[in-house]
Parts: sequence; C-alpha cells; structure tokens
Amino acid sequence: MACLLQLALLCVVVGSVDGKYYGKEIATSWGSSASNGLAGSIYAVDKNTIQIIGFSFTPSGDGAGTAILMGKGKTFENAKTSGDLSNAVTVMAGPLRSYNGEDIIFDIADGVISDFGYLAVGNTDSQVLYGGASIPQGFVAPAQQDIGTFTSRAHSVRSQEVTVIDDRTIFIRSFRYDGQGPDAYFYVGVTDAVKLQQAPYGIIPDENGVSDKKATQYSDRDIMLTLPSTISAIELKWLSMFCISYSHNFGEVTFPDDLNVPPHIGQVDIDREGFNCEAMSEQLQVSWLITNDSITFELAGNINRNEDYMAFGLSGSTTRPQMNDADVVVADYREGSTPRAVDYFITSKAQCSSNGGTCPDTSTANVAIDDVTDVSAEVTYGITRVKYTRARNTGDAKDKEYMTDGTEQQVVWAVGPLNTKKEAAKHYTNARSSCELYF
Repeated sequence: MACLLQLALLCVVVGSVDGKYYGKEIATSWGSSASNGLAGSIYAVDKNTIQIIGFSFTPSGDGAGTAILMGKGKTFENAKTSGDLSNAVTVMAGPLRSYNGEDIIFDIADGVISDFGYLAVGNTDSQVLYGGASIPQGFVAPAQQDIGTFTSRAHSVRSQEVTVIDDRTIFIRSFRYDGQGPDAYFYVGVTDAVKLQQAPYGIIPDENGVSDKKATQYSDRDIMLTLPSTISAIELKWLSMFCISYSHNFGEVTFPDDLNVPPHIGQVDIDREGFNCEAMSEQLQVSWLITNDSITFELAGNINRNEDYMAFGLSGSTTRPQMNDADVVVADYREGSTPRAVDYFITSKAQCSSNGGTCPDTSTANVAIDDVTDVSAEVTYGITRVKYTRARNTGDAKDKEYMTDGTEQQVVWAVGPLNTKKEAAKHYTNARSSCELYF
C-alpha cells in the first residue's frame, strides 16, 4: 500500500517495549511453571481491551480446546493449583495456532479487566492452564484523562478543560490565543520549569499537522493535537504556547505524574465495529464497511466544522491521484445544521458552474443522481465525523464502482472550505502522492 499509514492511582507501571508505550502493564511473565513456550508482555489498552506484545505459544497436537481465558474470583496461582476453571470465560477463542513473538489484541465482551482475577492460556477440554498472570487487586485500566486548563500568562492564552485522549492525542476545549506572539508554537517539555527543550521535545504540530509555521489566532476553538511518534504524553511535564525567540511562556497546562491513558491508536489498531480504517493525512481519516452490495464510509477530520468540508472517493485515473473525472463525496456538518454528504463528479478543479467543474451529481452540469444515503454525523473531542452509505455499483454514469475482488483502486481526498453556495471550493490539502486501497 502506497498511502500514509496512520489512523491507577497506585504506582502506575507504564508498558513500553523498545521505547513504545503499549498501555498499563499487567505482567511480563506467565508464571514460573509456564509451558508450551508461553511468553509475552501483557498490557491493558483500556478497561475492555488487552494486548500481548511478543506473544509466543506452541499448542500440543492440533490445539483443540486451547484458548485465552480470564477468570473471576481467583488469582492465577489459585486457579492453577485447584484446576477449577468454572469461573473462567473465553476472551480469545481457539483452537490457538502457533505464535512466535507476535502482537495480539482482543476485547473483553463479558465485563471489564478489573472484574477478573487472572488471565491465562489454557485448554477448556482438559481443564489445564499452560500459564498465566494474576491481575492486581484495585487495577485501574487506562482511560481518557482530564488534566486541567491552560494558565493565562500572556497574549490572552486560556482554555477550558484539556483532555489526554491517548498517549499521543490531546484535546483542548475553547483554546484562545491572540496570535500576536512573534515566534510562538505549541511546545512540550520534560523539565519542571517551562523553558527551551532539546529534541525530540519542543515544537509539536498544530491541529493541522503543521509545525514549521508560528501559531496564529485562536478564538475559543476546540482543537486536537497529535504528538510526534517520538514523544509520549506519559513522559511530559507540560504543554505550552511558547515563544522561541524570547523563551517566553504565554501559558501552559501540566501533565500529572500518574497519567494513565490508552496507547495511541496509530500504535494499536483497535477495530471495534468491523470497519477498515486508513489515515489519509494527520487531518483526515477514512473508514469503511462493506455490507452485501453497499459500502458505508465514515470521514473523520480535524477541521473547522463551520467552514470546511471533507472529500473522499475514487480517482479519475487508475494509476495516480487525479481530481478530473473523480467520483467523490463531499461531506460537512455545520453547527446547528443537518449533516451533509453529497455525491460529486469532478470535470475540473474550478468551482461548479453550468460548464462543469467540481460539481454535485445533481447539478445542471452533471445531470445525474445523488446516490448517497443514510447520512449521520457527530463531533467527538473536536473531530467531525460524517457517516454515509452508497451502493458499490450504483449504475450511474457519473459514479465509479468500488471493487471487492482484490483489485487495488486509486483514491483521492481533500479538505477545504465551502463557498457561499455550500459547495466545495479550492482545497487546503489533498492527495499529493499515489494512494491505493483494497476495498
């Protein structure tokens, strides 16, 4: 694939392997009597999700009856000694195959992690446990965490509550800054005092993924910041609007020492709804789900919802991203308005006119049908999400078919402003390099 891949108040033991954060550590050992090559480090991603990094296991025979289990009311040692698995539930059904240092992740359907006393690999037929680990009493799984508000020190910097969504995602509510600082950026550090930092700390990208331009004015905007892959919020002391030239802190919010949040979804791919997911950029993510002859999309963007649109669809060329002759859907969700996802066929990059351009299918230029249905939307933590459905093959001359036979298809995407007619105007960002997806 050629496109960009993204998309405890006790003593908190964070989980890291080779410098990456994987959640809160449950155990790194499967017990002194573990058998069948059982190994791997166990982490809680959130209250319902566990991942095992470097999982190894060799089943006996065909592995019949093997599974990953979680038990209630007992520690692993109690369950191993008693051989009583009556309170165990299967969280990853088998038969398990051979694993050799692989990373696996699974959700717990029946309860949350703290409901259980242990996790183990066992055999439900023979009632044998090959190895496992007890879950500490009072275990608090990672969760989104509010950390306070920005202090106001200069240039009208202030905010409402700041939430750490995961170890690389920070949501700031109603952020304000007058934009008058000569050389100010979003800036993070690991020192007690807010001051200049050495790499990899310092300047981080803004809500649009831009880190080489100074911050402009913010007027009570909700924004989402994504830390670079080299930085985890777990290690940070503060986030500031910081002027580099004068080493001046305009305002900061601090991170608690006991921060206990999920790992970033770019490191852990959690698919809860069956949707496939790809990040087109730091600003736009596309998810899709095929059901019979229909395909449902969700466009999720870190955009100005009252001004911007998100667009996604099939390229006008089979070999490269091309807007001309592209079949796209343009989606927006303005505050106080009904969400929209509009079927477009593009004949040029110009705004729509009677002669063509970037036009809805129902325009006089295209004289076709809008085949988009079931439009819904929500805004969560500053991310605008618009969901819609269309037939894979509408039969409309202005639409292209989404293939499900293993054919790789070129896609295009864009983010830009709506014009006064609420139609797509020239984009801010769009697909610049080849991006092929399998639907």
